[in-house]
Amino acid sequence: MVDAGFFFRESSMQSKMNIILHLTALLLLIIISNVAIDKSQGHRYCSPLANTSYCTNSSSHVDCREHSCKAYSCILQSPGCSCMIASYNCSSSCNYEAPPNFCSCTADTCLCLNDMMNTLNSTSGNLTAEDIVNFVDRIANMAGLMSTEVAENFLKIVDATQVKVSELVSAEDKSKLVSYGNTYLKVSERLVSALVTPTQTHNWLNISLSNTEGKVFMVGPQVTLENIPRLDTTHSSVDIDLIGIAKNNNERSAAVAFMSYNTMENLLKPDFFNTSNDTIKTMMSTVISATLPKTTNTKLTKPVNFTLKHIREFDPSGSLFCVYWNISEWIVDGCSVLKTNSSYTVCSCDHLSTFALIMQTSRRESESDSLMELLNLVCVIVGLVFFSLALLSFALCQWSPGVNNVARINICISLLLAHLLFLLTQRFLSLIRPQQVRLMKEGERDFT
Repeated sequence: MVDAGFFFRESSMQSKMNIILHLTALLLLIIISNVAIDKSQGHRYCSPLANTSYCTNSSSHVDCREHSCKAYSCILQSPGCSCMIASYNCSSSCNYEAPPNFCSCTADTCLCLNDMMNTLNSTSGNLTAEDIVNFVDRIANMAGLMSTEVAENFLKIVDATQVKVSELVSAEDKSKLVSYGNTYLKVSERLVSALVTPTQTHNWLNISLSNTEGKVFMVGPQVTLENIPRLDTTHSSVDIDLIGIAKNNNERSAAVAFMSYNTMENLLKPDFFNTSNDTIKTMMSTVISATLPKTTNTKLTKPVNFTLKHIREFDPSGSLFCVYWNISEWIVDGCSVLKTNSSYTVCSCDHLSTFALIMQTSRRESESDSLMELLNLVCVIVGLVFFSLALLSFALCQWSPGVNNVARINICISLLLAHLLFLLTQRFLSLIRPQQVRLMKEGERDFT
Protein backbone atom coordinates (compact mmCIF):
# COMPACT_ATOMS: atom_id res chain seq x y z
CA MET A 1 0.00 0.00 0.00
CA VAL A 2 1.44 3.32 -1.03
CA ASP A 3 1.61 6.10 1.51
CA ALA A 4 -0.40 9.07 0.12
CA GLY A 5 1.69 11.57 2.13
CA PHE A 6 4.91 10.24 0.65
CA PHE A 7 3.46 10.44 -2.89
CA PHE A 8 2.42 14.03 -2.32
CA ARG A 9 5.83 15.00 -1.03
CA GLU A 10 7.53 13.31 -3.97
CA SER A 11 5.27 15.10 -6.46
CA SER A 12 5.93 18.43 -4.76
CA MET A 13 9.70 17.93 -4.93
CA GLN A 14 9.41 16.94 -8.57
CA SER A 15 7.54 20.18 -9.35
CA LYS A 16 10.17 22.25 -7.61
CA MET A 17 12.92 20.47 -9.55
CA ASN A 18 11.08 21.17 -12.81
CA ILE A 19 10.75 24.86 -11.96
CA ILE A 20 14.44 25.10 -11.10
CA LEU A 21 15.38 23.37 -14.36
CA HIS A 22 13.16 25.70 -16.37
CA LEU A 23 14.62 28.78 -14.67
CA THR A 24 18.16 27.51 -15.23
CA ALA A 25 17.42 26.89 -18.92
CA LEU A 26 15.84 30.34 -19.26
CA LEU A 27 18.84 32.03 -17.61
CA LEU A 28 21.23 30.12 -19.89
CA LEU A 29 19.16 31.17 -22.92
CA ILE A 30 19.31 34.81 -21.84
CA ILE A 31 23.08 34.64 -21.42
CA ILE A 32 23.53 33.00 -24.83
CA SER A 33 21.21 35.59 -26.43
CA ASN A 34 23.09 38.48 -24.84
CA VAL A 35 26.40 37.12 -26.08
CA ALA A 36 24.95 36.77 -29.57
CA ILE A 37 23.52 40.30 -29.47
CA ASP A 38 26.78 41.67 -28.09
CA LYS A 39 28.74 40.22 -30.99
CA SER A 40 26.29 41.02 -33.75
CA GLN A 41 26.71 44.17 -35.81
CA GLY A 42 24.13 46.90 -35.29
CA HIS A 43 22.88 45.67 -31.94
CA ARG A 44 25.62 46.54 -29.51
CA TYR A 45 24.48 49.04 -26.86
CA CYS A 46 26.69 52.12 -26.84
CA SER A 47 26.61 53.93 -23.52
CA PRO A 48 26.33 57.73 -23.67
CA LEU A 49 29.01 59.85 -22.01
CA ALA A 50 26.70 61.38 -19.40
CA ASN A 51 23.82 59.98 -17.40
CA THR A 52 21.41 62.73 -18.34
CA SER A 53 18.11 62.91 -20.12
CA TYR A 54 17.16 63.51 -23.73
CA CYS A 55 14.62 66.27 -23.20
CA THR A 56 11.80 64.04 -21.95
CA ASN A 57 12.87 60.72 -20.39
CA SER A 58 15.23 59.83 -17.54
CA SER A 59 17.85 57.92 -19.54
CA SER A 60 20.10 59.02 -22.35
CA HIS A 61 18.84 58.18 -25.81
CA VAL A 62 20.73 55.85 -28.14
CA ASP A 63 19.80 55.61 -31.80
CA CYS A 64 21.43 52.51 -33.35
CA ARG A 65 21.80 51.64 -37.03
CA GLU A 66 23.52 48.81 -38.88
CA HIS A 67 27.11 49.70 -38.04
CA SER A 68 26.89 52.74 -35.78
CA CYS A 69 24.81 54.49 -33.21
CA LYS A 70 24.36 58.03 -31.94
CA ALA A 71 24.31 58.70 -28.22
CA TYR A 72 22.54 61.79 -26.95
CA SER A 73 23.46 63.25 -23.58
CA CYS A 74 21.35 66.27 -22.85
CA ILE A 75 20.61 68.90 -20.26
CA LEU A 76 17.17 70.48 -20.07
CA GLN A 77 16.80 74.14 -20.87
CA SER A 78 13.97 76.51 -21.55
CA PRO A 79 12.97 76.04 -24.27
CA GLY A 80 14.26 72.67 -25.44
CA CYS A 81 17.60 71.27 -24.37
CA SER A 82 21.32 71.20 -25.17
CA CYS A 83 22.67 67.85 -26.28
CA MET A 84 26.00 66.23 -26.97
CA ILE A 85 25.57 63.90 -29.96
CA ALA A 86 28.39 61.40 -30.46
CA SER A 87 28.75 58.85 -33.24
CA TYR A 88 30.05 55.43 -32.26
CA ASN A 89 31.26 52.31 -34.03
CA CYS A 90 29.09 49.46 -32.73
CA SER A 91 30.64 46.50 -34.54
CA SER A 92 33.25 45.51 -31.97
CA SER A 93 33.63 48.16 -29.26
CA CYS A 94 32.11 51.48 -28.40
CA ASN A 95 34.61 53.82 -30.09
CA TYR A 96 34.14 57.27 -31.57
CA GLU A 97 33.56 57.44 -35.29
CA ALA A 98 33.58 61.24 -35.11
CA PRO A 99 34.15 63.85 -32.40
CA PRO A 100 31.03 64.66 -30.38
CA ASN A 101 28.86 67.45 -31.69
CA PHE A 102 27.12 69.89 -29.37
CA CYS A 103 23.60 70.85 -30.35
CA SER A 104 20.78 73.02 -29.13
CA CYS A 105 17.59 71.05 -29.65
CA THR A 106 13.89 71.76 -29.70
CA ALA A 107 11.04 69.35 -30.37
CA ASP A 108 11.60 69.66 -34.13
CA THR A 109 15.21 70.62 -34.84
CA CYS A 110 18.74 70.51 -33.47
CA LEU A 111 21.17 73.35 -34.22
CA CYS A 112 24.73 72.03 -33.77
CA LEU A 113 27.98 73.90 -33.13
CA ASN A 114 29.93 72.09 -35.84
CA ASP A 115 27.32 73.09 -38.41
CA MET A 116 27.36 76.68 -37.14
CA MET A 117 31.16 76.79 -37.33
CA ASN A 118 31.09 75.54 -40.91
CA THR A 119 28.46 78.15 -41.78
CA LEU A 120 30.47 80.94 -40.14
CA ASN A 121 33.64 79.88 -41.96
CA SER A 122 31.88 79.76 -45.33
CA THR A 123 30.33 83.21 -44.85
CA SER A 124 33.20 84.87 -42.99
CA GLY A 125 33.11 87.89 -45.26
CA ASN A 126 29.45 88.61 -44.48
CA LEU A 127 29.51 87.94 -40.75
CA THR A 128 27.73 90.31 -38.40
CA ALA A 129 28.45 90.79 -34.72
CA GLU A 130 25.07 89.25 -33.93
CA ASP A 131 25.93 86.08 -35.88
CA ILE A 132 29.14 85.60 -33.90
CA VAL A 133 27.55 86.37 -30.53
CA ASN A 134 24.70 83.92 -31.20
CA PHE A 135 27.30 81.24 -31.87
CA VAL A 136 29.14 82.17 -28.66
CA ASP A 137 25.89 82.06 -26.71
CA ARG A 138 25.25 78.51 -27.98
CA ILE A 139 28.67 77.52 -26.69
CA ALA A 140 27.78 78.94 -23.27
CA ASN A 141 24.57 76.90 -23.15
CA MET A 142 26.42 73.68 -23.97
CA ALA A 143 29.49 74.17 -21.77
CA GLY A 144 28.04 71.90 -19.09
CA LEU A 145 28.32 68.91 -21.43
CA MET A 146 31.95 69.47 -22.42
CA SER A 147 35.05 67.65 -21.30
CA THR A 148 38.09 69.69 -20.27
CA GLU A 149 39.75 69.19 -23.68
CA VAL A 150 36.66 70.30 -25.59
CA ALA A 151 36.18 73.29 -23.27
CA GLU A 152 39.79 74.38 -23.88
CA ASN A 153 39.27 74.33 -27.64
CA PHE A 154 36.07 76.35 -27.47
CA LEU A 155 37.70 78.83 -25.07
CA LYS A 156 40.28 79.54 -27.78
CA ILE A 157 37.53 80.01 -30.36
CA VAL A 158 35.60 82.41 -28.11
CA ASP A 159 38.75 84.40 -27.35
CA ALA A 160 39.52 84.77 -31.06
CA THR A 161 36.05 86.14 -31.88
CA GLN A 162 35.95 88.84 -29.20
CA VAL A 163 38.03 91.44 -31.04
CA LYS A 164 36.06 90.85 -34.26
CA VAL A 165 32.77 91.54 -32.46
CA SER A 166 34.06 94.77 -30.92
CA GLU A 167 35.13 95.93 -34.40
CA LEU A 168 31.76 95.15 -35.97
CA VAL A 169 29.48 96.73 -33.37
CA SER A 170 29.01 100.49 -33.25
CA ALA A 171 30.71 102.22 -30.33
CA GLU A 172 27.54 104.29 -29.83
CA ASP A 173 25.19 101.30 -29.52
CA LYS A 174 25.24 100.83 -25.75
CA SER A 175 22.55 98.14 -25.61
CA LYS A 176 24.45 95.84 -27.98
CA LEU A 177 27.80 96.52 -26.33
CA VAL A 178 26.33 95.61 -22.94
CA SER A 179 24.54 92.53 -24.27
CA TYR A 180 27.58 91.22 -26.14
CA GLY A 181 29.87 91.93 -23.19
CA ASN A 182 27.58 89.98 -20.85
CA THR A 183 27.53 87.06 -23.29
CA TYR A 184 31.32 86.87 -23.42
CA LEU A 185 31.57 87.03 -19.63
CA LYS A 186 29.01 84.24 -19.33
CA VAL A 187 30.64 81.91 -21.85
CA SER A 188 34.11 82.44 -20.36
CA GLU A 189 32.86 81.68 -16.86
CA ARG A 190 31.10 78.49 -17.97
CA LEU A 191 33.97 77.20 -20.10
CA VAL A 192 36.48 77.87 -17.31
CA SER A 193 34.16 76.05 -14.91
CA ALA A 194 34.34 73.02 -17.22
CA LEU A 195 38.13 73.04 -16.76
CA VAL A 196 37.84 72.53 -13.00
CA THR A 197 38.52 68.94 -11.97
CA PRO A 198 38.30 67.36 -8.48
CA THR A 199 41.49 67.03 -6.46
CA GLN A 200 42.36 65.63 -3.06
CA THR A 201 45.19 68.07 -2.30
CA HIS A 202 45.61 71.03 -4.65
CA ASN A 203 46.04 71.70 -8.32
CA TRP A 204 46.17 74.65 -10.71
CA LEU A 205 46.18 75.47 -14.38
CA ASN A 206 47.24 78.48 -16.46
CA ILE A 207 45.22 79.99 -19.28
CA SER A 208 47.14 82.04 -21.85
CA LEU A 209 45.29 83.13 -24.99
CA SER A 210 45.62 86.01 -27.43
CA ASN A 211 43.23 88.31 -25.56
CA THR A 212 42.68 86.51 -22.27
CA GLU A 213 44.85 85.38 -19.39
CA GLY A 214 43.87 83.46 -16.31
CA LYS A 215 44.68 81.08 -13.51
CA VAL A 216 42.51 78.44 -11.87
CA PHE A 217 43.43 77.08 -8.44
CA MET A 218 41.70 74.07 -6.87
CA VAL A 219 41.99 72.68 -3.34
CA GLY A 220 40.65 69.41 -1.92
CA PRO A 221 39.93 67.93 1.50
CA GLN A 222 43.54 66.79 2.04
CA VAL A 223 45.21 70.09 1.17
CA THR A 224 48.23 70.92 3.33
CA LEU A 225 48.63 74.57 2.33
CA GLU A 226 47.77 77.24 4.87
CA ASN A 227 47.26 79.84 2.12
CA ILE A 228 47.19 79.55 -1.63
CA PRO A 229 49.77 81.56 -3.60
CA ARG A 230 48.86 84.89 -5.16
CA LEU A 231 47.18 84.40 -8.53
CA ASP A 232 48.67 86.82 -11.02
CA THR A 233 48.50 87.75 -14.69
CA THR A 234 50.53 90.29 -16.65
CA HIS A 235 48.50 93.30 -15.49
CA SER A 236 46.77 92.14 -12.30
CA SER A 237 46.78 89.77 -9.33
CA VAL A 238 44.42 88.61 -6.58
CA ASP A 239 44.76 87.47 -2.98
CA ILE A 240 41.89 85.28 -1.77
CA ASP A 241 41.38 83.00 1.24
CA LEU A 242 40.46 79.88 -0.76
CA ILE A 243 41.48 77.56 2.10
CA GLY A 244 38.96 79.24 4.42
CA ILE A 245 36.25 79.01 1.75
CA ALA A 246 36.96 75.29 1.30
CA LYS A 247 36.61 74.70 5.05
CA ASN A 248 33.11 76.19 4.92
CA ASN A 249 32.04 73.61 2.32
CA ASN A 250 30.82 70.13 3.25
CA GLU A 251 33.10 68.62 0.60
CA ARG A 252 36.06 70.58 2.09
CA SER A 253 36.99 71.62 -1.43
CA ALA A 254 36.80 74.80 -3.50
CA ALA A 255 38.16 76.38 -6.67
CA VAL A 256 38.84 79.95 -7.80
CA ALA A 257 39.11 81.17 -11.39
CA PHE A 258 40.88 84.49 -11.96
CA MET A 259 40.65 85.91 -15.48
CA SER A 260 42.06 89.04 -17.13
CA TYR A 261 40.43 90.24 -20.39
CA ASN A 262 42.78 92.50 -22.34
CA THR A 263 40.17 93.73 -24.86
CA MET A 264 36.91 93.56 -22.86
CA GLU A 265 36.99 97.35 -22.36
CA ASN A 266 35.99 97.67 -26.02
CA LEU A 267 32.59 96.22 -25.05
CA LEU A 268 32.25 97.18 -21.37
CA LYS A 269 33.37 100.76 -21.83
CA PRO A 270 34.41 103.08 -18.98
CA ASP A 271 31.65 105.48 -20.06
CA PHE A 272 29.19 102.97 -18.58
CA PHE A 273 30.34 104.23 -15.17
CA ASN A 274 27.41 106.52 -14.47
CA THR A 275 28.64 109.72 -12.85
CA SER A 276 28.50 113.39 -13.75
CA ASN A 277 28.37 114.02 -17.49
CA ASP A 278 31.08 116.69 -17.38
CA THR A 279 33.82 114.18 -16.50
CA ILE A 280 36.18 112.10 -18.60
CA LYS A 281 36.31 108.37 -17.71
CA THR A 282 39.43 106.39 -18.53
CA MET A 283 39.91 102.64 -18.11
CA MET A 284 43.10 102.35 -16.09
CA SER A 285 43.30 98.52 -15.89
CA THR A 286 42.32 95.44 -17.81
CA VAL A 287 38.88 94.04 -17.03
CA ILE A 288 39.25 91.13 -14.59
CA SER A 289 36.87 88.58 -13.10
CA ALA A 290 37.05 86.26 -10.11
CA THR A 291 34.62 83.37 -9.60
CA LEU A 292 34.32 80.22 -7.49
CA PRO A 293 33.37 77.50 -10.00
CA LYS A 294 31.96 74.18 -8.77
CA THR A 295 32.00 75.48 -5.18
CA THR A 296 28.80 75.00 -3.18
CA ASN A 297 29.24 77.68 -0.53
CA THR A 298 30.70 80.78 -2.18
CA LYS A 299 30.59 83.06 0.87
CA LEU A 300 33.88 84.89 1.38
CA THR A 301 35.67 84.57 4.70
CA LYS A 302 37.43 87.92 4.26
CA PRO A 303 37.56 90.71 1.65
CA VAL A 304 39.44 89.97 -1.58
CA ASN A 305 42.31 92.24 -2.63
CA PHE A 306 43.05 92.90 -6.30
CA THR A 307 46.26 94.59 -7.45
CA LEU A 308 45.66 96.33 -10.77
CA LYS A 309 48.52 97.67 -12.87
CA HIS A 310 47.83 100.98 -14.61
CA ILE A 311 47.74 100.44 -18.36
CA ARG A 312 47.58 104.21 -19.05
CA GLU A 313 49.37 107.25 -17.67
CA PHE A 314 48.05 108.29 -14.29
CA ASP A 315 46.79 111.87 -13.96
CA PRO A 316 47.44 113.15 -10.40
CA SER A 317 44.42 115.44 -10.68
CA GLY A 318 42.09 112.51 -11.44
CA SER A 319 40.10 110.30 -9.08
CA LEU A 320 40.42 106.50 -9.13
CA PHE A 321 37.46 104.18 -8.56
CA CYS A 322 37.44 100.41 -8.03
CA VAL A 323 34.27 99.29 -9.81
CA TYR A 324 32.47 96.06 -10.63
CA TRP A 325 30.13 95.18 -13.48
CA ASN A 326 26.46 95.04 -12.54
CA ILE A 327 24.48 93.81 -15.58
CA SER A 328 24.57 97.08 -17.53
CA GLU A 329 26.87 99.51 -15.72
CA TRP A 330 30.00 99.90 -13.62
CA ILE A 331 29.28 100.63 -9.94
CA VAL A 332 31.42 100.97 -6.81
CA ASP A 333 29.24 99.20 -4.22
CA GLY A 334 31.30 96.91 -1.99
CA CYS A 335 34.66 97.97 -3.47
CA SER A 336 37.16 100.59 -2.32
CA VAL A 337 40.66 101.82 -3.12
CA LEU A 338 43.00 100.35 -0.51
CA LYS A 339 46.27 101.77 -1.79
CA THR A 340 47.43 103.57 -4.92
CA ASN A 341 50.43 105.17 -6.60
CA SER A 342 51.29 106.17 -10.16
CA SER A 343 51.78 102.55 -11.28
CA TYR A 344 49.39 100.34 -9.31
CA THR A 345 46.16 100.44 -7.37
CA VAL A 346 45.02 97.89 -4.80
CA CYS A 347 41.26 97.38 -4.64
CA SER A 348 39.48 95.64 -1.78
CA CYS A 349 36.06 94.06 -2.46
CA ASP A 350 33.65 92.10 -0.26
CA HIS A 351 32.27 90.01 -3.14
CA LEU A 352 33.39 88.38 -6.39
CA SER A 353 32.36 89.62 -9.80
CA THR A 354 33.90 91.36 -12.83
CA PHE A 355 36.09 94.32 -11.84
CA ALA A 356 38.03 97.23 -13.31
CA LEU A 357 39.79 100.45 -12.33
CA ILE A 358 38.39 103.68 -13.78
CA MET A 359 39.92 107.15 -13.53
CA GLN A 360 37.64 110.16 -13.58
CA THR A 361 38.93 113.63 -14.50
CA SER A 362 37.05 116.90 -14.84
CA ARG A 363 36.40 117.86 -18.43
CA ARG A 364 35.78 121.56 -17.61
CA GLU A 365 38.94 121.95 -15.56
CA SER A 366 41.00 120.43 -18.32
CA GLU A 367 39.57 122.79 -20.92
CA SER A 368 39.90 125.78 -18.58
CA ASP A 369 43.53 124.94 -17.77
CA SER A 370 44.44 124.73 -21.45
CA LEU A 371 42.78 128.06 -22.16
CA MET A 372 44.50 129.71 -19.19
CA GLU A 373 47.90 128.43 -20.24
CA LEU A 374 47.41 129.81 -23.74
CA LEU A 375 46.23 133.18 -22.37
CA ASN A 376 49.26 133.40 -20.03
CA LEU A 377 51.62 132.62 -22.89
CA VAL A 378 50.13 135.29 -25.15
CA CYS A 379 50.17 137.93 -22.38
CA VAL A 380 53.77 137.24 -21.42
CA ILE A 381 54.95 137.41 -25.04
CA VAL A 382 53.08 140.68 -25.60
CA GLY A 383 54.59 142.09 -22.39
CA LEU A 384 58.07 141.10 -23.51
CA VAL A 385 57.59 142.89 -26.85
CA PHE A 386 56.40 146.16 -25.27
CA PHE A 387 59.04 146.17 -22.51
CA SER A 388 61.70 145.60 -25.18
CA LEU A 389 60.39 148.55 -27.20
CA ALA A 390 60.26 150.76 -24.08
CA LEU A 391 63.83 149.80 -23.15
CA LEU A 392 65.08 150.63 -26.65
CA SER A 393 63.24 153.94 -26.61
CA PHE A 394 64.72 155.04 -23.28
CA ALA A 395 68.20 153.89 -24.25
CA LEU A 396 68.47 155.27 -27.79
CA CYS A 397 66.23 158.33 -27.96
CA GLN A 398 67.54 161.77 -26.87
CA TRP A 399 65.68 163.43 -24.02
CA SER A 400 65.96 166.74 -22.25
CA PRO A 401 69.30 167.00 -20.38
CA GLY A 402 67.43 167.66 -17.18
CA VAL A 403 65.56 164.32 -17.30
CA ASN A 404 67.29 161.18 -15.97
CA ASN A 405 66.16 157.92 -17.68
CA VAL A 406 68.25 155.54 -15.56
CA ALA A 407 65.37 154.71 -13.23
CA ARG A 408 63.00 154.07 -16.13
CA ILE A 409 65.59 151.84 -17.86
CA ASN A 410 66.13 149.82 -14.66
CA ILE A 411 62.39 149.31 -14.25
CA CYS A 412 62.02 148.12 -17.84
CA ILE A 413 64.98 145.72 -17.50
CA SER A 414 63.54 144.28 -14.27
CA LEU A 415 60.06 143.75 -15.74
CA LEU A 416 61.55 142.32 -18.94
CA LEU A 417 63.62 139.79 -16.99
CA ALA A 418 60.62 138.90 -14.79
CA HIS A 419 58.46 138.13 -17.84
CA LEU A 420 61.27 136.18 -19.46
CA LEU A 421 61.84 134.15 -16.28
CA PHE A 422 58.12 133.36 -16.05
CA LEU A 423 58.09 132.16 -19.67
CA LEU A 424 61.15 129.95 -19.18
CA THR A 425 59.76 128.52 -15.94
CA GLN A 426 56.54 127.40 -17.64
CA ARG A 427 58.54 125.80 -20.43
CA PHE A 428 60.85 124.08 -17.95
CA LEU A 429 57.93 122.67 -15.94
CA SER A 430 56.31 121.22 -19.07
CA LEU A 431 59.58 119.45 -19.87
CA ILE A 432 60.29 117.99 -16.42
CA ARG A 433 56.73 116.81 -15.63
CA PRO A 434 57.07 113.56 -17.69
CA GLN A 435 60.44 112.93 -15.99
CA GLN A 436 58.78 113.32 -12.57
CA VAL A 437 56.15 110.73 -13.49
CA ARG A 438 58.85 108.34 -14.71
CA LEU A 439 60.85 108.73 -11.50
CA MET A 440 57.73 108.12 -9.41
CA LYS A 441 57.04 104.89 -11.31
CA GLU A 442 60.63 103.70 -10.81
CA GLY A 443 60.61 104.58 -7.12
CA GLU A 444 57.27 102.96 -6.25
CA ARG A 445 57.86 99.27 -6.82
CA ASP A 446 56.66 98.11 -3.42
CA PHE A 447 53.54 96.60 -4.98
CA THR A 448 55.44 93.94 -6.86
